[in-house]
Amino acid sequence: MKFIALAQEYNEVIEQPLLRSSDTVNSYMSDYKHFLNHLAKEEDMDPQAVTLDDIDRKVIRRYRQHMKDSESAPRTINQRIAALKSIFK
Repeated sequence: MKFIALAQEYNEVIEQPLLRSSDTVNSYMSDYKHFLNHLAKEEDMDPQAVTLDDIDRKVIRRYRQHMKDSESAPRTINQRIAALKSIFK
């Protein structure tokens, strides 16, 4: 399954009342877009074609390192990684 389709499907589920607030859903979508931009720019991947099989621990580690190198706040890094982890549950 393509990552972008899964992210959209996941967000439709968590938008249901009592699962996540609309702020959380919007935050997750923003985090997914940030990750897809990273894949396009740093990993030379087509965001529209990325599948879950394309995303392994090495990709996530490089993403985390890229955010550290970009001087993202630790809280921001953790939030973005948590958003990705939520998809893989």
